[in-house]
Amino acid sequence: MKILVPLNGTLQSETILPYVRGLSSSLNASILLLRVIDPLALAGDPLTATLVGKQPETRLAAEAYLRTVAEGFAETSIETNCRLGSASATICEEAKRTGCDLVVFAPHGHSGLERWLFGSVAEEVARHAPCPVLLMRGQTDPVFQHILVPSDGSETSNLVCRRLSRYAPPQVRVTLLHCTTDPPVDKPVRSRLLACLEDRTDWQLQIVEARPKTGIVDHAVDSGCDLIAMATHGRGGLLHLWRGSVTEHVARQAPCPVLVFPPAFLEH
Repeated sequence: MKILVPLNGTLQSETILPYVRGLSSSLNASILLLRVIDPLALAGDPLTATLVGKQPETRLAAEAYLRTVAEGFAETSIETNCRLGSASATICEEAKRTGCDLVVFAPHGHSGLERWLFGSVAEEVARHAPCPVLLMRGQTDPVFQHILVPSDGSETSNLVCRRLSRYAPPQVRVTLLHCTTDPPVDKPVRSRLLACLEDRTDWQLQIVEARPKTGIVDHAVDSGCDLIAMATHGRGGLLHLWRGSVTEHVARQAPCPVLVFPPAFLEH
């Protein structure tokens, strides 16, 4: 497994590095540290507009920065790369080019040179990456013990259940959560939900009367789960509960990390 860690040179983006070290150990993964230099971001700041004509120097500084960060991963297989381009598009391209299995993001980071807002770059990558994207919330144990999987009973959300095992230990406790504003759940949907639990003794189904946006976050708080795993959108008849806005709301409000499964990954 290979983990891609985008960094923008700020202390905020580096807060996940201790967590990434532990995660790489638990998943037996190598790490790729990526620094993207966005010329448009540089040009948009009048205080740094002169740097647009000095990209080679900027790149050298970025490469030196990555080498310094990499020194903290002495016992881990690690690579570094510095690329020029749009932040979100370049991260997705690099993840695909290098065959990464996971992208890990800090909630946000910013500096005088660049602004990587959680609501822009990280969420854009979460929608279009070729692999799952882990959006961090605070420092947590890299070994997950209780995972919350929101599901609308669609094939897309069921695919999350099938792909989850690669990113979690085999005996992890999993709660499959279905939020509905119109109980009881009809038989076809319940059947699809129960199908996800087959041969999974550590999984349980929880059905709550609530809107997805509030129900998922509230249940995460009440249950004390340490990870939420969900798709960015869902398909299946009239069931369109998991639009990007729901996932993005959960990612912003959740008390724990959120593992997002983009369409490109689930449909592959």
